[in-house]
Amino acid sequence: MSECWYAENKKICLKNAIFKLFLDGELHVTKELEAAPLFNHIFYCNLTVLELNEQSLSYLEFMKLISSGTIKVLKFSKVYVEAKNGKKALEIDEILKNLKKLEKVEFRLTEYADSDKPSMTRGTAKKLGELERFQFLRKFEIHNLPSTFDRHAFGKFMNKHPNVQFIYSNINADDEIRLTKLEKCKRRLINHLQ
Repeated sequence: MSECWYAENKKICLKNAIFKLFLDGELHVTKELEAAPLFNHIFYCNLTVLELNEQSLSYLEFMKLISSGTIKVLKFSKVYVEAKNGKKALEIDEILKNLKKLEKVEFRLTEYADSDKPSMTRGTAKKLGELERFQFLRKFEIHNLPSTFDRHAFGKFMNKHPNVQFIYSNINADDEIRLTKLEKCKRRLINHLQ
């Protein structure tokens, strides 16, 4: 368990601490740290960058981290966010829906992608397409996609974001696949429809 953290090059020990933290700016939690002890000490968050690596969060912990609505960069690598009911993982569309100021998104899905609590289900791509347009979004990366990911349905999300760079890779894929052909096709469709 991680009882000591560093903020602006100052060591903060949380063991038996009675103070509360106001997190402002950026939060980066690596796989070597366990974020759970930190959540007991958070009073408020005003984050613009949220980067978590190999962490498990409850719904309430996640909501506390994004409560300010100021997240611009979201990077989740093998992060599991429990849904409000606690019976499943929060899917990617549910994670993104309240983050209106996003500029950059990067997901590296967990091994949960093929488990009984996936953050990416067969319907996730369609649900992403149903989200409102993220007007500030410039880059969207998603890695370790399950074979069930519906790329056709994901096209609706991509069409809403013609100026966004999309990058994805499949589970067990070594090389990332840039969607250049799909991007060209998308632009042709958009031009044809106008």
